This record gives sequence, C-alpha cells and structure tokens, in this order.
Amino acid sequence: KLTATLVVLQFALTVVLLASAGVTIRSFFAAQSMNAFVRAESIFTVRVQLPEGKGERYEQPLARQQFWDQLLPQLAALPGVTHAAATSSFPGLGSSGRMLEIEGVPNANPEQLPRAQLIVQSPGYLAAIGQSILMGRGFNDTDGETGKEAAVVTREFATKYWPGAPAVGQRFRFIQDKKPGPWMTVIGVCTDIVQNMQARET
Repeated sequence: KLTATLVVLQFALTVVLLASAGVTIRSFFAAQSMNAFVRAESIFTVRVQLPEGKGERYEQPLARQQFWDQLLPQLAALPGVTHAAATSSFPGLGSSGRMLEIEGVPNANPEQLPRAQLIVQSPGYLAAIGQSILMGRGFNDTDGETGKEAAVVTREFATKYWPGAPAVGQRFRFIQDKKPGPWMTVIGVCTDIVQNMQARET
C-alpha cells in the first residue's frame, strides 16, 4: 500500500480521531533496538479491542471516546504509574498509510500525491514512550475536535515537506477514497522513530 520512499515518515493524530484503539504486547518492545529512547523494561502494555460491530456497545465513535476518557485517568491513578496513554500501534508494529496533500503545494495528478505513515495516539503517549518534542508541543485534550484537527510530525517529515521553514503552523490533509479530509495543523515536531521495522529492514 505504501511507497518505499515514504514508509519512514510518521505523524500522529490526537485520540479524538481514534477509531479503534489498542495498546500492544510488551514483548515487542524488547525488539525496539532502533528506538533506543523506548524504555521497554519500565513499560507495561496490554491490547484492547472494543466490540464495534453493528448493534455493539462501542459501535459509535462517541462511545469509544468515552471509554478511553474514563479508562486512562483510572490507569494513571494506579500506584507506581507515571503515564497512561493509548495508541493505534506501538513503535515497530506498523501503522496506517494514506495519501496526503500539503497546503500550498499544487499537484495536478491525484494519483501522484505523496503517501505517509500515521498512528493515532492519546495525549501523553510521546512522553510515555520517551519520545521528545523538538518544536511546538504535544497533544492536549481539545486537539482533534471539529475545527481543531491537529498533528505532531517527525523531524524527517517536517524537513521533507517544509525545508528551511518552521513546520509548526503548517497544514496538510489526508486524501482517502479520492476525498480530502479536514486540514490538519502541525502543532509539534518530534524526534524520528522507526514505526515499521520490517519496512526499514528491507
């Protein structure tokens, strides 16, 4: 699905856009030698799959959002817990790929739009895995509301699409099924990360 030249680009959306969340299996963290900042020995993970089928309790996005809004504070309050966060995929375990349009960059052929990797995460996820914000800020609880669509991009992504200019404040949007999504504003730039280990190895 993804072009080989862009698989190393990742950026993240706020948890408000979460469609089906999950935190993944601890054993995979031990293999993150390419992401040295991830301290696997101090991170406990669990996979959560909400029933989202027709007629299920979590069929609607609002119900799923409320689940995470209630669960994460409860986890953060447990003794010894310093961070509690959710993500669609942890480092090295893949991501989703979509076409994107950079604001102000014309492209006459929709089939030649760039593609990039994305993961969805809750506020505090970057801090939980030890990933640093280099410019701007990470997500807060209001990012992702209608009219407040936000993204944190990696340094590699920022350098590729806005060379010589600050990435914070720039906008892009996803193109899915030939339909453009809402414009997303870059609120922060984080350190690079290997999200797709198999792609990096090949």
